[in-house]
Amino acid sequence: MAKLFVSTKPARLTTSINSTTTTCTVDKIEDREGNTLTLADFGDTGYGVFEPGTDNEEHFNFSAISSQTLTITRDVSMKSPYTASGTGKAHAAGSRVVLYSNTPAFYADVFVSKNNTATIDAVHTYANTAIPKLDSYVAPTDNAEFASKKYVDDTAGGTPISQNRIVPAATAGATITAGNLVYLDTTANEWLLCDADTATTVEQVLLGIAQGAGTDGNAITGGVLLSGLDSNQSGMTAGDLMYASNTAGAIASSTGTNTRVIGQAYSSTELYFDPYFFHTVKEASKDLLESITASASEINQLDGATITASQLTEAGTFFANTDMTGAEAETLTDGSDADSLHVHLGGKIGFDDNDNTFTYVTDPAQHATVANGAFNTTTYGGGLYFFESSGNAWTSSQYIHPIIGSANTPPLWSTIDDVTIQFAARVIGTSGDKFWGLGESSAQSGAYTSTARKVGFATDGGTLYATTADGTTADTSDISSGITVTNWNFYKIVFNPGTDAKFYVNGTLKATLTSNLPSDANSFFLGFGGETNTEDFQLSPMVITQKLV
Repeated sequence: MAKLFVSTKPARLTTSINSTTTTCTVDKIEDREGNTLTLADFGDTGYGVFEPGTDNEEHFNFSAISSQTLTITRDVSMKSPYTASGTGKAHAAGSRVVLYSNTPAFYADVFVSKNNTATIDAVHTYANTAIPKLDSYVAPTDNAEFASKKYVDDTAGGTPISQNRIVPAATAGATITAGNLVYLDTTANEWLLCDADTATTVEQVLLGIAQGAGTDGNAITGGVLLSGLDSNQSGMTAGDLMYASNTAGAIASSTGTNTRVIGQAYSSTELYFDPYFFHTVKEASKDLLESITASASEINQLDGATITASQLTEAGTFFANTDMTGAEAETLTDGSDADSLHVHLGGKIGFDDNDNTFTYVTDPAQHATVANGAFNTTTYGGGLYFFESSGNAWTSSQYIHPIIGSANTPPLWSTIDDVTIQFAARVIGTSGDKFWGLGESSAQSGAYTSTARKVGFATDGGTLYATTADGTTADTSDISSGITVTNWNFYKIVFNPGTDAKFYVNGTLKATLTSNLPSDANSFFLGFGGETNTEDFQLSPMVITQKLV
């Protein structure tokens, strides 16, 4: 607040005042040369003394001048902290008044002592070119502290400093709380909750962690962490990889439906957030992609249709786990190379020690047609996987997982953990019932409503179903909407024993069944079949991922 220095003529009260009066009138308010003064000449506050040098002396402040009348604050203390009681002394008309005398409160408000803590309200400009400095160097630790030359030189010159967070301002597109995993909706330029159930919220999007709360269309308090240490979590175990969760906005120590590693737990409440470090392309994948010379028009499905983005995503997941080098990768030039490439894909292809899984690819008929019960087990048998004809069904005659059982012994429902099966297939004709997936042989050759133990896809004419059965009761869900079973479609089953079975078609989750899941000690096969041996279909190689028990 402004304080100005004025030399005034002595004045006197023209009327008496009592101890609580808040205004007083004096005979003059002039400088030594007789010029009338206003409050602006004193600054924003003036100071004065009634009857100085007497036993009735009283210090006061004034904040307004109207003609000869002052608006006053009574009985200002003459020592720190210079407060005013509001109740002073009575003063008679004619009493002497000194305005802007050197009262103690004036000095406390105006001057800065080198020994006292003070707050500077005004802007001070230094005309001297000698820059103020510290006696010895110390780095600033508070955002509001000045930075010294050495600190600026160190940080600008590349010397490491403590910078562990990148947090820009952000706008919420939904109700968000601190610690939520969010992604940027580039259309609205707002941040929404991630959900590993939905690929578009976790794949190929910018991720962040909300540092505070936000509501739709409003700022997220504290912004969004793009990289660095987040302290808004709980219940983690130090060292664990953390993933996007199937619970919207949450993170988890296990994968969601669409896997996205987002960082590593530093402690139970702190997360090293870096969702991109874990998604670098493997060298084998680079070699493989560099070796593919096919044009866009040459990359198509068996019926000539262009491959969809979701199918390419599935293919990328598979190739990222291969050990193939560039020299080993088959160059795709036209459809004539397809079968020879697929021959190379038989058997076990990888083990991922991050999530404790084995991945395999099968070679059922090398995209050939299976028709009228005719299946050439001599040509396509042998190896880790082969399929054999049994009546109207074709089933795997070896186990899915090399740890379970022994050679040529199928696994039991009670001995498997999470299983993912991915393949392309098309139905030839829409008469009768067909089934493909995991199941007893009677499930594979029976009606789609069969109660034989199974987890798979089935058709009744042109209607597509997701189906499970526990040996007593079957559960079915019509998932035909938008699907033509006589076209090539990409099918995926994610079976979590005791929990649920998820069914995807062309990358879209079509059904989640949680009842009548097989779980007993009966064995099962991987297979395909129909009610009669005229049930025809075509298959592609299958990618099978089995989690170790």
